[in-house]
Amino acid sequence: MAMLRLLLLSVLVLMFAGFSRIVTGQRNTRAPLELVNKGYVNLLIGINERVPEDPALLDRIKFVFTETSLFLYQATNQKAYFKDIHILVPATWSNSDAYSNVDWQRYDQSDVMIDLPSDGGSNRPYTNKPTQCGEPGFSINLTPDYILSQSIAGRYGDYDKALVHEWAHYRWGVFDEFPLENGNHFYVNEDGSIEAVRCVRSITGKMINPKNGFLACKIMANGMPEPDCRFLDNTNDVTSSGYTGSLMYKQFLPQISTFCEKSGIGSFEGNKHNRDAPNLQNNQCQGKSIWEVMLEHEDFRISGKGDNSVNGGGETSGTEAGGYNPPKFTTVKRTSSRIVLVLDRSGSMKNQRLIQLRQAAEILITQILRDGEQLGIVAFNNRARVNSELLVITEDNRQTLLSLLPTFADGATSIGAGVQAGLEVLGRNGPAAGGKLLVITDGEENREPLIEDSLHLVNESGVTIDTIAIGQDASPQLERLSNSTGGQAYNHDERSNSLADAFSKSATTEKSITSVPVSLYMDFVQVQAGTKFTDAVYIDSTLGKNTQFIFGHVSRESISVVVTDPDGVMISDGSPGYNSNIDFLQIRVTIPGDAKIGLWTFQIENKLQNEENVTILVQSHAREGGDPIVVNARWGLESVVPPQRQSLYVSVGKGNIPVIRSDVRAVIDRPCSNTTTVTLIPKDDGIGADVRKDDGVYSTYFTDFCGEGRYGANIDVSNNGDVTSIVFGSVIGSGAASDPAFDDVDGESIPELLQGTGNFQRVTVGGSFKCESADLCNGTLDRYPPSRITDLRADNVDIENMEITLTFTAPGDDLTNGQVSSYIIKRTLNSSDLFDNFEAAEEIPSSSYVTGDVSVTSKAGESEVFVLSVSKTGSFSYYFSVVAVDDEGNQSEPSNVASSSARNFRKFPLALVVGISVGGILLLIILIALAAALCRKKQPKEAEGDVSGKIGSTEKNLNHYSTAHEEENQNGSWAGNTAQATKPTGVVKPAMVPTKGVKVAKPKGATKSAGVAYLAGPDNGAGAFGTAPTDDPVYDNIISRRDKDPNWDPNLANNREGGGAHIKSGHVLNAVSMFDNKGFRPDSQ
Repeated sequence: MAMLRLLLLSVLVLMFAGFSRIVTGQRNTRAPLELVNKGYVNLLIGINERVPEDPALLDRIKFVFTETSLFLYQATNQKAYFKDIHILVPATWSNSDAYSNVDWQRYDQSDVMIDLPSDGGSNRPYTNKPTQCGEPGFSINLTPDYILSQSIAGRYGDYDKALVHEWAHYRWGVFDEFPLENGNHFYVNEDGSIEAVRCVRSITGKMINPKNGFLACKIMANGMPEPDCRFLDNTNDVTSSGYTGSLMYKQFLPQISTFCEKSGIGSFEGNKHNRDAPNLQNNQCQGKSIWEVMLEHEDFRISGKGDNSVNGGGETSGTEAGGYNPPKFTTVKRTSSRIVLVLDRSGSMKNQRLIQLRQAAEILITQILRDGEQLGIVAFNNRARVNSELLVITEDNRQTLLSLLPTFADGATSIGAGVQAGLEVLGRNGPAAGGKLLVITDGEENREPLIEDSLHLVNESGVTIDTIAIGQDASPQLERLSNSTGGQAYNHDERSNSLADAFSKSATTEKSITSVPVSLYMDFVQVQAGTKFTDAVYIDSTLGKNTQFIFGHVSRESISVVVTDPDGVMISDGSPGYNSNIDFLQIRVTIPGDAKIGLWTFQIENKLQNEENVTILVQSHAREGGDPIVVNARWGLESVVPPQRQSLYVSVGKGNIPVIRSDVRAVIDRPCSNTTTVTLIPKDDGIGADVRKDDGVYSTYFTDFCGEGRYGANIDVSNNGDVTSIVFGSVIGSGAASDPAFDDVDGESIPELLQGTGNFQRVTVGGSFKCESADLCNGTLDRYPPSRITDLRADNVDIENMEITLTFTAPGDDLTNGQVSSYIIKRTLNSSDLFDNFEAAEEIPSSSYVTGDVSVTSKAGESEVFVLSVSKTGSFSYYFSVVAVDDEGNQSEPSNVASSSARNFRKFPLALVVGISVGGILLLIILIALAAALCRKKQPKEAEGDVSGKIGSTEKNLNHYSTAHEEENQNGSWAGNTAQATKPTGVVKPAMVPTKGVKVAKPKGATKSAGVAYLAGPDNGAGAFGTAPTDDPVYDNIISRRDKDPNWDPNLANNREGGGAHIKSGHVLNAVSMFDNKGFRPDSQ
């Protein structure tokens, strides 16, 4: 009974905590983004400081988001639109009467960020969303060129559709429904035929191989298309009303205008969600449609704003009064940075803590803050004292501010007094709004005013507060300041060197990545008396400007340092750039110009007779002309009550371009008296907490709780040998689908290209969170089930052995940690049985396992392989799903559903197939020889283009493809397509083939497909779709057939130099076989 009560309590805690997390949305400030009476208010669009001033950009933003707002209203069935939009322009832009004063707006809290593309990057719109299904993303990211240039934006479709696509990622937490490049592009449907991955199966197209001249795909022995095969949507079918969904598929398709919905009675066939397709939406959201996930969001759920009817249900009632209105825009100009340090100088801050505090503040004042920014200083114990009002940073004022940092610690602790004094400093000569407090403390509050007494002033101020808790004894109320103002919380252990990096991050959140320091090395070491400590740091090609080696110590004149560059040149006491600061107990070595690329070593000698504590920090800036490799880390939740799931996300990128296959490690500080740190290995593998493989975001769950309190992360990233690569042409996040019709036309086509990073290393702090429940945070009970499996794969039936092979990645006992005890694997002939009622589905009997045992499992992250025997084959598919079970009986959610075709793709024995093929070739040679002999005789000339009765009407629609047996496919339908294909009729007229390098006019109403040439002349019918690429080496061979083909007639109109290949009667076979993608094809009139 006690266990049942505990389970119910855990479920209630999870539900409430999850609800709170969703309600807070993307920005937890005094002005949250929320839906009020159908209109989103406080939508913030921030322009990065490195974007050049351009009034036209503001006009275009207003135009684009007005268009998007109206389309959002239509796409959500009149449930949502943009009502109130704020545009935040950089402080470096000129003043204007049209600009309002900044209030709550901050660039790093923007819903939409506009920044220059990274060097080698693209203008692709994308959303930074590493979070789970239904959880909001971090930001939508656009470039100025995307906003300003219709031609650049056009490859992603109309603005309104592309941005609603991104909004659905960001706000409602849904995923793409098109296949990822490194994912599955095809699967098998219910009758065992090949199906292209797409949301709505009514979408037509064909299978082509872009890496093989866009020829039709080959089907492998296992019944699946070759690995490079892709589905090319029929974009020419602009008048089709066969489908309208889905906006999370390829939003650029002209027909798409809605989000797909759950299939049901009366549902429009062209908008039904296809939950069998192995795309990211289905894998991460357990087969739910976009509308199903949307209707679970608080936008539509809390106020009763939605129902489960088709497309979210028509008009709504209740609080949703009024209809659509265009958005109202407010343009706000940032001010220069204004920061007040609120520093604890109470008695508990004595000795090393105060020394480290002063050293971190010295780095901030001398190295981080720019001239023209403003800094104030407040110190508090049992009362607060203003050490410095806001001073504009200049060389002289830097020294003044350094002299005003606290030098001794005594007294009690009143954090509220320090906060109130800091707010007064910010508001002394104008509004405090837009400023920031950085509050650092190590103690409990024991004097009034308390934090609680100050919250009303904080919430009215428009000020952001970042907090740094030193040690585990800092007030548990401290994070209320950062959480309520959209600030960041950090945790510092004095036996680390995270304090300086936290100061740096707090002061640079609104700055461009090329202007802020990047930390390469950060450590705390204890150097024994009379000994030396030696280590090294690698400076890579993306960094090197203003490089600093900073060594902090505790005792005066206790250490000496030698830094050696990659060429062996030593820098020591007395060398240029070497500075020893006795007041702050620091040695700084500054490298002039750009530091040499390579391995730099440093040696620390302890000159004392006792142990010395030393902090080490190496920072550098980006070299001119490029973005550096940067690392950012954040926790998914600000506070956790188990069994809530906490995730850590670490992004690694060259600007916004992903860096993949890095070595990422996270050292977690925990509030445990008898234990130290634990190390996590975040991965970018698309498993567990990581939703998308190779996107530059490394994710992991954290479950190793040991008590109530703060948990902080220190991140260490380096290259993993030679495999670590920059993925040029990709972005860190979920990007809008790109229309292949624009490839090689607008200059924006950037195929994904891997480039090795070489050696590099980075360190950063990842912020902190709190576990809040003494009973639930103690780690004594197993509160976490195994993680859900999302990469289950089933091969098609091996007909010879009558076997199916299943593979997936093993989860852990606690989510992705540890080792599960067993698996439950179920098989059905209908996917709905697994999606809708997994418990009732048939469990595979032990006698069916040829290889593998469900009770013998692998460690988390390792591959599991099971080979199963089957007894039946035919025109159907088997469906599988897996549940993992831990040693306490906790079960994971059912995995993704995988399908396996039971068709016999090898219709004839191999020997027979080979024999027929050889015989056919010999027969063909004889026929060609006979035809050549006959053509030497003069023959009556046929009417131009009249090949009727020779080719006849083909029995396959060329816009569709099926792997079903011929006797099952005479109706010409695409495998699984809901629309009946029509047979081409009439006289066949060949398409024109342009010569190499010659541009061919696009037919009216048609769009160019990737690498596919447009056809000249009138409507080409079905046969015109997917014709030959203009730049293809095979063309020369095709055109040169006029020299070899006995049926070539140079007198026909299309057969002259530069014309197409007009086919005479003897060219029948080529017209319907291998040349149908190269210009020789039957077409209709």
